[in-house]
Amino acid sequence: PIGFHFDGADIGGDIQAASYETIWWLPSDTATDYLIISNAADKALDASLVMSDASGRQAASSLALPAKQTVRLDVRALAGSSGLTGAQGGISVQMKHDAGSIEAAEVVYDVTIGFSAMMKTFFRDSNQEVANRTMHAPMVALTSPDPALKLPPGTELVPKVFLRNAETAPLSLTGKLLWYGGGASGSVALAPKTLPAGTTQTIDLAKWAGDRIPAKANWGTILLSYGGRSGDLVPISFTQGRAGRYSMQTPFTEGGAPLWKGSMWQVDAMHDTLLVAGNAGDKPTTTALTLVYNGGKGSYTMERFLQPGEQIWADVGSIIGNQTPDKDGHMISQAVTAGSYEVRDVDNPIHGKVYEGKLILDKTYGHAAYGCGVCCGYRWVAFDPASYSGAVGNSTADFLLAGNSCTGLSDDVTYSGYSWNSSNTAVATVQAGVFTTLVGAGTASGSAYATVPGTNIRQGCPDTAFLAMPQSITAY
Repeated sequence: PIGFHFDGADIGGDIQAASYETIWWLPSDTATDYLIISNAADKALDASLVMSDASGRQAASSLALPAKQTVRLDVRALAGSSGLTGAQGGISVQMKHDAGSIEAAEVVYDVTIGFSAMMKTFFRDSNQEVANRTMHAPMVALTSPDPALKLPPGTELVPKVFLRNAETAPLSLTGKLLWYGGGASGSVALAPKTLPAGTTQTIDLAKWAGDRIPAKANWGTILLSYGGRSGDLVPISFTQGRAGRYSMQTPFTEGGAPLWKGSMWQVDAMHDTLLVAGNAGDKPTTTALTLVYNGGKGSYTMERFLQPGEQIWADVGSIIGNQTPDKDGHMISQAVTAGSYEVRDVDNPIHGKVYEGKLILDKTYGHAAYGCGVCCGYRWVAFDPASYSGAVGNSTADFLLAGNSCTGLSDDVTYSGYSWNSSNTAVATVQAGVFTTLVGAGTASGSAYATVPGTNIRQGCPDTAFLAMPQSITAY
């Protein structure tokens, strides 16, 4: 069936100059490719639309984005008018200001064969620091279909990876495939690649792995590592039946977060759900995958100590059907058919780097629809106590609390604090030892910073420096 999954995102009005990068694809003469751009601002905005072919040859045009409106662009027509040939290439929507006010998406479909694909857009800030980055695409359908999909006997799938280098210099990357199937799991290294500047490639995943993916492997997580900025590498995974009849996708995302809240899982006679939780950090950590059901009254937790790159696979239908106990001996009643989930870094609850993935299998059509969780960052940081008064010579221990965007709770992030200071050191000192000491009569305010995950879900809740809400101090 033809279907599309759109992720929601907060409007980031503070984001100014940046671009949105993706890949256009016209796999057949009957395929349609639409680029959809929404402007949430109260004013009209101007953008530059830069398209390129697979070799990197570019064609640029200006684009007007009316206030509070959405525009839909026919990519086939744009490519033709730009003189670009071939079946694929790059798209860059470039903003000189107010980049956080727009959202871009791209869809490809062919009604003649019932085919559809999402071509994910990636946010790119050319002023971001260059760093080592890892992107992961969990739950990629491999050559051998999972029997749970109920595809016709003999169906063979072809997993592909689109790779585009949005940089003006060659980009080198390394990769690994973590596979799962038949109750077993393992990993296969992918051959290192260097992508010429501006180019786009389509790669057969099985060949990239040197034909070393076991026949019993049904699903995989692709890990791609490179040095550069977010959005320099534009990767899109896509699995399709060799005859073009079936298609499945899961998106690439960068990095990880300490906590993810996931959407609905479903298990019944015609549906199953597969979940994955992985360690995206560079140190081992304990990772918990929790299924929540019965309106939040019931929970089922799988917990495992994971090395960097390792992951937990969970077949929710098998867990319920086989009455498999969780870490505390709990089992989910076979009457339960739906719930939500969360993934948590147990050892590093503030700065952890775990990731998640979800696929709901529809046995009616042999279709797998991905769904995503939301990373849980922090909206504010504040002193505890927020105010302190007392006689000269007294002191109090200070803490920094941060408001979690998902749980609504205040978490202790004191150990992430720095630049502790007092506005009037003749009245009070606020020291890195997290004590406010009253030294003279008068008033002052205490200040500090803390770097904790923020709430920019477009970029996976990256670490953000917060100035804490000040502490009010009175000494007498």
